[in-house]
Amino acid sequence: MYIFSVTATAIRDTDDAKTGETRPFIVYINFTELFGAQSLVRAYLIRAGYSSIAFEDQKHLNNDQLSDHAKVAGNPMIVEALREGYAVQLFDS
Repeated sequence: MYIFSVTATAIRDTDDAKTGETRPFIVYINFTELFGAQSLVRAYLIRAGYSSIAFEDQKHLNNDQLSDHAKVAGNPMIVEALREGYAVQLFDS
């Protein structure tokens, strides 16, 4: 699983941003390969109405880390990503 910090710009008005506004996101992708995980981040954010996606930081969680049930259960975003394949968290600017 990869966890990415990204910023993206709204290409249309959404519930969370007006056109042209930039928003920070944390995106959890349950995918083993970096390039594929980054591609999925772009696809999910484009589908949500964002472009100009800039990757600020990334973290990889290996299987040993994901098998630590206490740590995983303590982070609902990781639980969602494991269940759904991804989770996106938007932060207020």
